Amino acid sequence: MDSTVDAAVRMGRYDLVIVLCPTRRLIEERLWIREPPGDIRVINLRPRPRRRCGDERDTRWKICERRSLGALGRVEICGQCPRRRGCFWPGQYGKRLKGARVVYATQVHLERSPSFILQLKQWTSAQRILVLLDESNFILKTLRRRINHRDLARF
Repeated sequence: MDSTVDAAVRMGRYDLVIVLCPTRRLIEERLWIREPPGDIRVINLRPRPRRRCGDERDTRWKICERRSLGALGRVEICGQCPRRRGCFWPGQYGKRLKGARVVYATQVHLERSPSFILQLKQWTSAQRILVLLDESNFILKTLRRRINHRDLARF
C-alpha cells in the first residue's frame, strides 16, 4: 500500500490519492502517517473527539452522522460548542484540504456519505484521483441510498 501511494503521487499521474482503511489502527501503520514526506501534503482525517464533545453533543452528532449531515453538524453542533476553540476536528474538512495530495480516512466516511469521494475532489481541487481500499470486503458491502422522486426528476 505504501509503495503504491508513493508511486502514484511521485509519478504525477494523480492529483490526489485517497486511502480508505477499515480501521484507524491500519491508518496509523501507514508510512506517510508515521513519517510524512516534507514535499507532499498528507492529510489524516481523524475521528471526532467524542469525549470532548460531551454526552449531549455526542448524541446529537450520532443523529447527524446516521443521516449523512456532517456539514450541518459542524455548523450547528460545533458552532455552538464552548470547547470549539482548540478542537482540530471541525476544521479538518472543507477548504483546509485544498492542495492535499494524499488523504487517509476510514471506510466509514464512504459508508456514511456515498458522495465522500466527490467532496474530497471539490475540497482538494483535484482532477485526477486514485482511490485505494485497504481491504476488498468493503466492496462486498451493501450500500443503499434513497433518492427522492423530486431529485430524480430534476436529474
